[in-house]
Amino acid sequence: MGTYLAVGLTMSARMPKAVLEKADVGMDELFENIKTGQYFGPDIYTVHETTEEMELRLKEDVLHEQLIPFLNKLYPALYYGGYETRYPDIMATLDATPPTDWLRVAQEQRFPEFQFSDEGRYIRHRLKRPFEPVLTIACDMIILSLEGKIIMEEYGRQFGFFRNCIRLAFNEFTLADAVGVYITR
Repeated sequence: MGTYLAVGLTMSARMPKAVLEKADVGMDELFENIKTGQYFGPDIYTVHETTEEMELRLKEDVLHEQLIPFLNKLYPALYYGGYETRYPDIMATLDATPPTDWLRVAQEQRFPEFQFSDEGRYIRHRLKRPFEPVLTIACDMIILSLEGKIIMEEYGRQFGFFRNCIRLAFNEFTLADAVGVYITR
């Protein structure tokens, strides 16, 4: 076991409604906080609420239309210099699988470079309120790259820079707004 440096797609993000309600943070302000924190682009997510949680889920049409073209550009940029053999099987599997089953492929965890993780990325965001309450955002991810082990004491700013570089490099895809760079748990 250990911690690893990961690049992945944020499939969903869950946060407790109690923190948002106590801090009187509405949906517009929440989205602005997410954009300001550069965690992911909230515009490509749909909102689902329960009595206890607010959940943002990646829009299916964005995933279905853009995943394969996005990965066809991203994987060669991630896996080069002898690592080119790491993704052709993934692409062949996704090409042969209906888009509605892609999440199942990730959940099967047959490929280290395309696997589902429901415990990998946690974001702690300080709300701009008195005493700066912390909003914890738990993200479900599809991991696209995993390397390590890695140990860091202070991080966040550098990963924001990496996320921005990825988004700029692949800016023809709104799906790039779902990319996260993080350390697994």
